[in-house]
Amino acid sequence: MASELALGSLNRARYAGLDFDTHNDDLLARLQVKYAAEFNDFSVASLGIMLLDLTAYGLDTLSFYLDRRATDMYLSTARTRRSVARTSRQLGYKMGGAVASSVDLRVVVNDVHTFDVPIPAGFQFDGPDDLIFEAAEEVLFTPSEQGLDNFKYVPCYEGETIQETFVSDGTSAQVFELRRVPSDKYVVQGAVVCTVDGATWEEVSLLEYGATDQVEVGYNDVPATIRFGDGIFGNIPAAETSIVVTYVASRGKSGQVQASTIESETSSLVVSFTEIALTVTNPEGSVGGDDWESISSAKAFAPKVRKSGDSAVVGEDYEALAGSFSDPLFGRVAVAKALSSRSAATDLTVQNYLLDIRNGVDVLNTSLLAATTAIVSALDSIDSSVITLNSDVVDITSQQSTIDTEATSARSNTRTIKDYTGEIGVDATDIGNFVTDGKSAVDAIATHATTSQLTTADKNSLKGYFDLIQSEATAIGSAVVNAEALANAAISDLNSVLSESSDLSVSIVSISSVSSSINTQSAAIRTEASGIDTDNDTLVDLVDPTLSSSAVYGINTHFDRILANDCKANLVTVPILVRDSGGFYTAPSSGLVSSLQTFLDGRKEVTQTVSVTSGENFLISAVVRARVGVFSGYSEAVIQTSVVSVIEGVLRDRDFGVSLYESDLDDVILDVVGVAFVNTRIQGHLDTDGTTILTSRLDSDSNLIILDSEIISRGTVTVTTEVVSE
Repeated sequence: MASELALGSLNRARYAGLDFDTHNDDLLARLQVKYAAEFNDFSVASLGIMLLDLTAYGLDTLSFYLDRRATDMYLSTARTRRSVARTSRQLGYKMGGAVASSVDLRVVVNDVHTFDVPIPAGFQFDGPDDLIFEAAEEVLFTPSEQGLDNFKYVPCYEGETIQETFVSDGTSAQVFELRRVPSDKYVVQGAVVCTVDGATWEEVSLLEYGATDQVEVGYNDVPATIRFGDGIFGNIPAAETSIVVTYVASRGKSGQVQASTIESETSSLVVSFTEIALTVTNPEGSVGGDDWESISSAKAFAPKVRKSGDSAVVGEDYEALAGSFSDPLFGRVAVAKALSSRSAATDLTVQNYLLDIRNGVDVLNTSLLAATTAIVSALDSIDSSVITLNSDVVDITSQQSTIDTEATSARSNTRTIKDYTGEIGVDATDIGNFVTDGKSAVDAIATHATTSQLTTADKNSLKGYFDLIQSEATAIGSAVVNAEALANAAISDLNSVLSESSDLSVSIVSISSVSSSINTQSAAIRTEASGIDTDNDTLVDLVDPTLSSSAVYGINTHFDRILANDCKANLVTVPILVRDSGGFYTAPSSGLVSSLQTFLDGRKEVTQTVSVTSGENFLISAVVRARVGVFSGYSEAVIQTSVVSVIEGVLRDRDFGVSLYESDLDDVILDVVGVAFVNTRIQGHLDTDGTTILTSRLDSDSNLIILDSEIISRGTVTVTTEVVSE
């Protein structure tokens, strides 16, 4: 009976009601029952009611803090990052800090120097928006590797190196705050180096049992902290010892950049007192940058990692360990899936390599088709050039025959002219002789002072000389006329020869042009043939397992690990993805794949083989189109933007094997204020070319159904609107 009364009294207290009104009502009821004879002034203005209100207010405030404290005591209900980090730490799970994005810079040493040019680790380059990228390791350029025709890739991370110094007071469990971290940056997880009196103390995720030199970094504290041990879990730095903490401060997710946005160094590189001119660019965008691990992620992974015991046995263990993994240089895993591979179809590592080979063959096939088309075009051009050349040769042969005929005629006429010229010379000699003889005859005639008479004989003799002269002169005139006619004919023939020779020169120029065209086409054929030969070598490299093809080598290595004689029978494939700057899934870097592979190899069962691979080839990029009705009075542009945003929210952060249904989209779109109706259509998913829409995974209701090894992300989202009257 007493217990029943106690239970009733307990129920009467109504401990579930902890708000101001409940406290006030309960206190008032208590006064009326317990102190009815002593207190009966229940006026709002009375001193007693004032004290009752103050008490109720104090109890309400106390209840609020008790509720918050109780809420933050449990991981599932904790609201603040500090509470989640503290609670998950008690479970042996370290809530992840920020990670820096990484990028490979293409660096050229512009001038050739006689000495080596090192790009030292920590050398800084300028990114957009005042971002700083530091070289992750030293890269050396020898003289033969310098000059504009040479380049090397320098791995870099976003962030700047900062150093802080503290002094130990020798007490247990010392904690130091890192105060120099810029307000818009985070301390990069895994990039902290702590030295005590020059000796490096190892960073551990959580302080471990043992008197060892270890330090724990509180990445989720504000500001970030360095925690030392108590002599049982980690050593205590001796009093008055110098503690130097070096870390990288990064913008995390905001530090990701697009391709071709890093083009200069922060300060000039000086080697051997010489300023070195560099050409810098990033052919690809950065990857891997992320902020602190989200509260929801920590709540999801902390119990799973705790359950795994930091070892991988079943699929959940692999997904927990891989999904919560991050690397200080290569970033954080966004999503992971563990698949037990029982066939080649479910072995995603092999499928990735086969896709690489298929893609390589497709590229080669395209290249070979282009080369074949170019060769056929070149041959057609050569055929046309040869036809033109043959026509020009026929023209030259005809012109050459005409020239020969004209030249022969000119030669005959020239010889005749020569003969006439000889005759003229003889006649001219005769005339000269006749004139000489006539002069002698005249000189022989006797003169008389008064008379000028000739004898008949003398007269006839003189007349005969002049008749001979006239006859020879006539002959000379006739010979000159004949010679002139023949000379004109020879000139005409020579003009014809010159004309034909000019035509022949034009034909020869045409032949030279055609010949040059043939040479050009021949060179093009040789170039295409060389390209085909190179493509053929690449094709051989892809399919011949004896060569060093990366895909074939990867397949060989993969199966060597599976089929080795060490009882490894179970193959677990772990595809992973990271986030791009928009928060959507993209391919991880090879460095992150390799780093996670090493991490899981140290935690798997001896009878298992784990293979970490990229999930990029298994991304299903959904194509969504939505027609939305907008109530009158609402902005169509604003509604359109809001609908696109909520659709992208559905397509962001999805899990492997989760199909997409139209109802998933309709529900969230209808929650947008101002939307009257929605007609959503999943049109399919994008092919690897990024433009072709495939419908092979759509069911009869246009839902996008995928396999366990596939994961849906954003492809294209199209939203149209129309105004609807209420």
